[in-house]
Amino acid sequence: MTLSEIAIIPVREVEKDVKKKRLMKIFSDNELRYCFRFKNSSVHLAGKLAAKKASIKILRKIIGQNYAPRDIEIINLRSGKPVIVLGKKEQNKNPEISLSISHTKDIAVALCTANANV
Repeated sequence: MTLSEIAIIPVREVEKDVKKKRLMKIFSDNELRYCFRFKNSSVHLAGKLAAKKASIKILRKIIGQNYAPRDIEIINLRSGKPVIVLGKKEQNKNPEISLSISHTKDIAVALCTANANV
C-alpha cells in the first residue's frame, strides 16, 4: 500500500518567524544556509517547513512515532532533489520516503509518499 501526506504553508507564516528569529527552533544550520542563498529566502523556508510537516505526518503513520521539526532535516542533493534525513539516533529507522516540494511567491507545498507493509 502506498501512503501519502501533503502539507501547505503560506509564505507569510514563515516571514513572521524570520522577523521573530524563531528559525533555529525549526531548521538546522544546513537548511538555513541553503535557504538564505536565495533572494526570497522565505519561499524556500516555507518549502522546507511544508516538507517537514508532511514528513512528520507520514513518519507517524509508518513508524508510529512523533517527531519535532528539528528531528528531521530536509537536504537537497546536487540535482536539487529534496531528501529527508532523520537525526542520528533515528537513522536505523530511516524509511524510504519520496519527497516533492513546490512553491509560488505566496504558498509552498510538499508531498511525501512511502510504501507501507500493512
